[in-house]
Amino acid sequence: MSQDGDAREGFWRAYALYSAGSWREALTTVEEVLNQKGVPAEAWWLRAGLMRGVYGDFDPRVLSAYDEALLHDPGNLYARVERADILRGLGKTEQACTEYESVMALAEEGALRCEVAIKLGCVYWALNKPREALCAFHTVLEHDPTNTEARELCDRLAAELGLGD
Repeated sequence: MSQDGDAREGFWRAYALYSAGSWREALTTVEEVLNQKGVPAEAWWLRAGLMRGVYGDFDPRVLSAYDEALLHDPGNLYARVERADILRGLGKTEQACTEYESVMALAEEGALRCEVAIKLGCVYWALNKPREALCAFHTVLEHDPTNTEARELCDRLAAELGLGD
């Protein structure tokens, strides 16, 4: 088998281990193939996610792993959302906001837009930008009018601002 084939096979083996709940073994497996020729760009994202699961959001290696994953696949919006989630958890709210905003500008998929809009609205609210937060929550309702979380957040924020919904 070629080195390209070995890298792909290693990636899929790591993915299977991850799917089976063997995260540490999957992490070891994916790290073994990362520098081989032909490794899929998704392998870097898998590594970052596995590191997040094994080490937690507060380990600096995890944020670095997401940065590295995005070097290999800058268009991976899911990796960008996960990176923003970590930044938010670390209290780097402005950076998280910037990342969420950039994903919203690029995301076309409705489910991803809803997920990010809720998070962005919460970040705006934390940054004392209530009108931007309300707009983000309304974005969710445009895509999913039955979203009770977005509805409740809109209602609370509208009441806080003295607005009707």
